[in-house]
Amino acid sequence: MLALLDSAIGFDSPESRSLLIDGDRIALIASRDEVLAALPAGGKCIELRRGILLPGFQDAHIHLYRTGCHLSRPDLSRSATLADALEEMTQWARTNDAPVLIAEGFDESAWPDGRWPTKEELDRISDRPLIARRVCLHVAVANSAALARIERGTRYVDHETGIMEEDAVFDIDNKWFPLPIDEQRKAILLAQKEAFARGITTVHEIDSPDLIAVYRSLESDGKLKLRIRFIVSRSLRAAKAERDNGQGQDDGSALFSIAGAKEYLDGSIGGRSAALNDPYDDGSTGGLLLNWDHVADFLREADEAGVPVALHAIGDRTIDGVVRTVEEVSRSGTLRIPVRIEHAEMLSEERRNRSFGRASDSACSRTSPAVGGVRTGYTRIVWGRIERHR
Repeated sequence: MLALLDSAIGFDSPESRSLLIDGDRIALIASRDEVLAALPAGGKCIELRRGILLPGFQDAHIHLYRTGCHLSRPDLSRSATLADALEEMTQWARTNDAPVLIAEGFDESAWPDGRWPTKEELDRISDRPLIARRVCLHVAVANSAALARIERGTRYVDHETGIMEEDAVFDIDNKWFPLPIDEQRKAILLAQKEAFARGITTVHEIDSPDLIAVYRSLESDGKLKLRIRFIVSRSLRAAKAERDNGQGQDDGSALFSIAGAKEYLDGSIGGRSAALNDPYDDGSTGGLLLNWDHVADFLREADEAGVPVALHAIGDRTIDGVVRTVEEVSRSGTLRIPVRIEHAEMLSEERRNRSFGRASDSACSRTSPAVGGVRTGYTRIVWGRIERHR
């Protein structure tokens, strides 16, 4: 057993500042003397010295596996200029013999020249497949060697410029350049360590159904310690299959469970692919990845299967459409499942003054100011709108 003594916060009463932990359960909340009296011989004590003791945090929107991958790759978000980013990738390519090179997190909105790296610049760095992925995870640039591994005509891949967007970016890790299973396990465990270091004990992981078996293997091996609520990306069928075979239900006992299915309805602000009512600084307004009839059918099918839904919607045009479609489907029949709007970054004036509709629906707002997402990207790309809404 473990005794945690003298926290800064009283729990049941001001005197109840100490806890006794038995395995993964809190056995006792009481005074210091009472906890020490209940601690068996050989038990461990940690003196908190009036430090803050909090429950583990829950991250409601994360790409845990991709975080692990990112931690073992060049982090271009730290690059102050495009030249710095290119130099970072050059040095990495010289010292790394991996067959495929993927660099993460560039944010051109923070760079003086404000542009993405080009295919030609990446070609000069390496003749191996090399991809630089933007911080938003919705845009990447590939060199010629990487493009040669991707069939021409693939949606969202421009073989002339090397620019990859949306589904094509997600498929970099899942389809064209997947890591071996043992490397996938290492990435998840690396991200798990990072989560614990930040006090996070539960995450809502959003990723490919291909990772379900990897997570389950880590759980069965006793190596998964983080509680994972897995939202299956772009595959309602896989989420439904998990729940149908009884492995997707969350009764609170399993570390890994299926929490829902996700569809992507638009892109990102930084990539200028989130669907807006008013234009970006370049006159474009982004676009929708799915039509609203498809979204309505997705909601009905998920409801019939009893699978909660998460809908990626960043731009105000997309968010308005989600709320409208959920309301229409609800009026035309029973919609029992909860619907989460992922990101909900830019709300229209009307939406800021209204609820999201049904009590079971929610917005999971997530931005990345630490890597410049709001501070630099928004002010440069949609500055006019920020001015109007101050």
